[in-house]
Amino acid sequence: CTKEKILFWQISGPPKTRVHFLARAREAALALRGEYVSIISSGNPLGSRSPTAFAGGYVYDWCASKDSLLDRCDAIVSRAGHVTISDLILRGKPSVLVPIAAQSEQIGNATKAQRLGVAEHISEERFGVSELRGALAGLESDETRRRCADLSAYARGFDAAGSVVSALKD
Repeated sequence: CTKEKILFWQISGPPKTRVHFLARAREAALALRGEYVSIISSGNPLGSRSPTAFAGGYVYDWCASKDSLLDRCDAIVSRAGHVTISDLILRGKPSVLVPIAAQSEQIGNATKAQRLGVAEHISEERFGVSELRGALAGLESDETRRRCADLSAYARGFDAAGSVVSALKD
């Protein structure tokens, strides 16, 4: 018997972009059931904090336990903002990044994370179940896991708060 992996979906961005991405996430989660249990945070801070079960996993309007779930999951699907990518790097988590269309900053972030070997980048236009399945397979390689661990260790070696305090004292 094989254990299903946990796939955490962090849906974020302007409300209009979240609706489309959420619909695709639910569709993909259904297609991946049996391989992954999907936990989807739909990015609505005014919504319920209790999950709703569906055939592909669970959906939160707003996931208050995001940090705990990120630590426990096997992979993440998310947008490609700086804060999100930094958090995933610190945690050593491989990710599939789907930048918001026409957001050049997010597209650049996703491209760079893929070049670093810690993420797979799928454009919103190309995003579908087969592309996601291929990206997830790529994240399972020993090389990707090693790169995630190495980059995480490197990033954790910095003391950002200490650097700011030191700069303020000067």
